[in-house]
Amino acid sequence: MNLMRSFSASAVLCGVMLTGTPAASAEDQSAVGGQTGSEPDSDSPSAGVDEIVVTAERRSQNLQDVPMSIQAFSAESLAKSGTGSNMDLQTQTPGLVMTENSGFGQIYIRGIGSDVIGAGVDNAVAVYIDGVYQSRPAGSTLAFSDVERVEVLKGPQGTLYGRNATGGAINIISKRPSETFEGDIQAETGSYRKGLLRGTVSGPLGASVAARVSFLVNKSDGYTRNILLNTRGNDRNERAFRAALEINPSDALQITLNARHYDSDTSPMLKSLNTLFNVAYTAFNATQISDPFTVQQNVQSGVAAKQTGADATVKYEIGKVFLSSVTAVRKEKLNIKNTDTDATEIDALNVGGGNSPERSNFFSQDFTAGSNSDGPIEWTALASYMHQTTDYNFAIAVPVARVRTLAVGTLTTDAFGVGGQASYTLASGLSLTAGVRYSKESKENIETNAVNGTVTKSQNAKETWSAWTPRFVAKYSVTDNTMLYASYSKGFKSGGYNTLSIGEAWQPERVTNSEVGFKSTLLDGRLHLSADAFISKYDNLQLQFTNRTPAGALVAVTTNAAKATSKSIEANADARPTENLLLTVGVQLLRGRFDNYVSTNSLNPAPGAVDQKGNPLLRAPNLTLNFAMQYTWPAAIGANDVTFRFDGYHRSRIYYTAFADPIASEKLNFLGNVQLSFAPSGDQGLYGAVFVRNITDKVYHTDILASSSAGYVGYVAPPRTFGVQLGYRF
Repeated sequence: MNLMRSFSASAVLCGVMLTGTPAASAEDQSAVGGQTGSEPDSDSPSAGVDEIVVTAERRSQNLQDVPMSIQAFSAESLAKSGTGSNMDLQTQTPGLVMTENSGFGQIYIRGIGSDVIGAGVDNAVAVYIDGVYQSRPAGSTLAFSDVERVEVLKGPQGTLYGRNATGGAINIISKRPSETFEGDIQAETGSYRKGLLRGTVSGPLGASVAARVSFLVNKSDGYTRNILLNTRGNDRNERAFRAALEINPSDALQITLNARHYDSDTSPMLKSLNTLFNVAYTAFNATQISDPFTVQQNVQSGVAAKQTGADATVKYEIGKVFLSSVTAVRKEKLNIKNTDTDATEIDALNVGGGNSPERSNFFSQDFTAGSNSDGPIEWTALASYMHQTTDYNFAIAVPVARVRTLAVGTLTTDAFGVGGQASYTLASGLSLTAGVRYSKESKENIETNAVNGTVTKSQNAKETWSAWTPRFVAKYSVTDNTMLYASYSKGFKSGGYNTLSIGEAWQPERVTNSEVGFKSTLLDGRLHLSADAFISKYDNLQLQFTNRTPAGALVAVTTNAAKATSKSIEANADARPTENLLLTVGVQLLRGRFDNYVSTNSLNPAPGAVDQKGNPLLRAPNLTLNFAMQYTWPAAIGANDVTFRFDGYHRSRIYYTAFADPIASEKLNFLGNVQLSFAPSGDQGLYGAVFVRNITDKVYHTDILASSSAGYVGYVAPPRTFGVQLGYRF
């Protein structure tokens, strides 16, 4: 789609607004991707726990006033904890489990997410960057660059966020162009020849125009050795660029234009975990290597991703009403060059075969309108449209059997949503909120399967799904600092089609969620408390299932579990006992189980239908515990503050398949990170840090999956790593 044409909706809105009557400015009352900030930029400690303003309900609110389970991280807190990407958020967020497959993140909240990264598979946790939905996994593990705030919303978000948010949502908000000239340059080095360079320049271009340019280069050699090819695996080579232009023709009108680019090259390397049903080991006497970071593979894995796009955000205020338009276009490319899925020196099973490209064209348009006054009635109305076309070419090769299976197809998705919500606050402190969203989504899949060049199946299918997703909230302010809430909501995730498995489509996922909770600020702001309890009932829960192709290879497909339940109790506390000491702790007790799911285990040599009722949901730990301690010495080195930060994380056993197989499970007793940093007390000057990740050198996995020729295989997480960071703000 032509770029100028794609921006037409925002351009029209902009033109209308320019002729309107300016109203008094309010601070960023718009939507997700609104830039209303967070805690102050100063690195100096405050007397109480820092307040953070979020846009979780598509308007600016103090975090402690939002009636939902949500955690937010400011730019300052991300820097002091050394949180470098989405993958690091799980060590600070109870209920969030981040895994990684083929270099791309898989996000689970409260046991709900998605394993498959293929065409047409959307995660149950929606990811937004500056209000723009991220439909594909490219960039999901990208190192953070020039980020103002990250918000993690837990539980179904169907009314305000629409499609594919049955588990929750993650909002990433970039920093805005500044009114004064400023910049930041930062370099980082560490284990495995890691080299990271990021920089930002921002400032005014005129009386009402400001710009911001940022870049990121991140490279490492990888921590896994392939002794057969004398190469390294699990390396990372990624680059990102963003240019932002903000125009303020009047106090009432704000226009923000963003151009973005991201690309990466990785070599994620699988490691065999068990030889059960392992064709390569039993039939070909393949070598088993015990060292978790050493492999002997005949194929070097490789995955490349690229994303280029632009978006335009227009915000306008008319009296006590705000209007917002977000228009986005994006081109994406994903290429699984090769994956040695048998994980041995035997040429038994490869995914990719040197050429498995996936190309997508994405367009979205979102409109938001709402009230921006402090009156008893608050309302928000939304309308959205998304169009995406994905061309894919996916290959699985079994060289020992001289079989190559190929799927070539085009998937087209059109998604439309309209809805809103309104709140009314009584004099007694009771606030009632009601909202609803109507979502409609169509998918068309045209695909051909071939084995050794002979067409075996073809498909030309189209289907449309729709749903109403309401939300009701009762919020009661016991005092000015304590709030109770109860909510009821529904969520919807559309169905779709599996590649390489024509005829195996999956149905929409639906969820009903009930939640109660409270939030309180005590001791003059030195203590923030929150707790919630929820129960989510899922119909046709979408999950990964391993199935055999006609050639006998295993391929991951998406299927439905008829019914499942996820319920939990969660509590969080942020305390500042002294001006310089910050303590945080979060705990979640979770029980996620299949209520009705009958399936077959393709790894079983004698497969048959098995009732999985009572088995744990995938990546649903019964217990997660997050804790942190941060201490700052003001002006410890000249005018520089010195901060020590420790983060600890415990996760009980999680299962990577629905069969509760202990081989495909893992318990993470303790994962710890430490960082010692210094920064100027003011806004400018030299800053730096030294850090250690995975301080106990824990061996664990970012994902475990099934292979027809290697039993269970997994991606090993990084061992203990060290690093040094140095930067300068001006």
